Amino acid sequence: MTLYRKGLSNDQEAIIHLGNYVFDTDFPALLPKLYSPSVNTATSHFLAEEEDGIKALVGSFPLDLHVLDYDLKGFGIGTVCVDPDARSKGYMKQLMTNALAEMHEEKADFAVLGGQKQRYEYFGFTPSGTHLNFTLTATNLRHHHIVASPNFTFKSFDALDTPTLSCIHKMHHSKPLFSTRSFQNFISICRSWKSESFAIYNKNELCGYVLYKNNCIEDFYVSHSDLLIPALASLMQTLSWNECTICLNTYETTLIKLLINICEGYTTRLSTCLNILNYQNFINAFLNLKKSYTALEKGHLVLEVQGTENLLIEVGENINVMPTTLEADLSLTHLEATHLLCDPLQVYIDYHHEKNRLIKSWFPLPFAFCSIDNV
Repeated sequence: MTLYRKGLSNDQEAIIHLGNYVFDTDFPALLPKLYSPSVNTATSHFLAEEEDGIKALVGSFPLDLHVLDYDLKGFGIGTVCVDPDARSKGYMKQLMTNALAEMHEEKADFAVLGGQKQRYEYFGFTPSGTHLNFTLTATNLRHHHIVASPNFTFKSFDALDTPTLSCIHKMHHSKPLFSTRSFQNFISICRSWKSESFAIYNKNELCGYVLYKNNCIEDFYVSHSDLLIPALASLMQTLSWNECTICLNTYETTLIKLLINICEGYTTRLSTCLNILNYQNFINAFLNLKKSYTALEKGHLVLEVQGTENLLIEVGENINVMPTTLEADLSLTHLEATHLLCDPLQVYIDYHHEKNRLIKSWFPLPFAFCSIDNV
C-alpha cells in the first residue's frame, strides 16, 4: 500500500539520499540553500512511501517575486524523482497534483520549475519568460579601447563581513524585479547551482555584486550603469576570461543599450517553465513593470483563459485588471495564454485583427526568473 504524505523533519536524510541516487548527484553541494546540513526543508516535500521506504518525491518551495510595489506569491518545483524500481506507478503524477492543490489552497500567483516541456505541460507548466544573453569578448573591448582598471577589485562573499553582506542583500532587493532571498540563507542561495559570487569594489568602495557560473553572469548589480562595462573588463581580466555571457532582463533598457553597442551579439532565451495560477495579479504586476520603461498602447482587452473567469485589462493613465462578464476578445487555453503573455515569440503571432497593435504593445510581459533562484 502506498502512503502519500508531506515530509517530516526527520525525513531529510532519506529525501537527500533518494535525490542523490536518482539524479546521481550531490544535492547538498548543488543546492545548499535547500539541502545543506544547516537547512531542513523536508516539510516542503510531497512523498510517496511504501512499506520499505520513500519511493518518490516532489519538492515545492516558496519562491516569491517582487515586481515594483507588487508582491507575487510563488512556488518552485524541484527534486522531482522516482526510485527506478517504483516507476510506472503514477507516483509523479499524484505528487505533482498534490503540490499544485496546495499552491491553490495557499492562493499562489505562479509556480516555476525546470524540466522537459511535454512532461510538465500536463500540469500547466510551459517554457516562457525572456532573458537576453549578451556575449562580450576581449576583442570587443579592445576595439572600443576599454581596458581593465586597477580601481576595480573583487571579493568573494565568503570573505565579507556582516555589514557588507547586508548592503549586497539590500542591493538585490532594490531591483524593480527580484526574488526574495532571506538574509540568513543569502550566501547559500548565491552558491546554488555551483555558482560563484563576488562583491564589486570601485576605488575600495562597494558598488555592486556579481553571481556567475563558468563564464556566464546570471545575476549582478552595479550602483551606476556607467560602471558596468569597465567592471566587466576588470572581472574578465581577474578571472582570465576571453569572453563572457551577461544575462539581462528586458526591463533593463539602459544596460541593454550599453551592451548592444559593444557586445559581439546576443541571444534571446526562455527563462523557465512557468505556471500562472492567478492571472489577475500576475498581469497587473508585470504590465505595470512594462509601463515603467516603455509606452503602452491605451485601450482595453477582455481575455478568457478557458476554465477561469474573464478578465478585463485596461491601460490608460492607470492599469486595471479585473473580472468581467463582458464577452471575450480572446479565448485561449491555459498554455496558449501563458505564451501570449510571456513568450518572446508571441510578437510574430496575430491573435486579434482589430486589437493586434494593442496586444503587441502590451505583450510579452517582462517576466523573468533568475536561474540562481530556481530549484
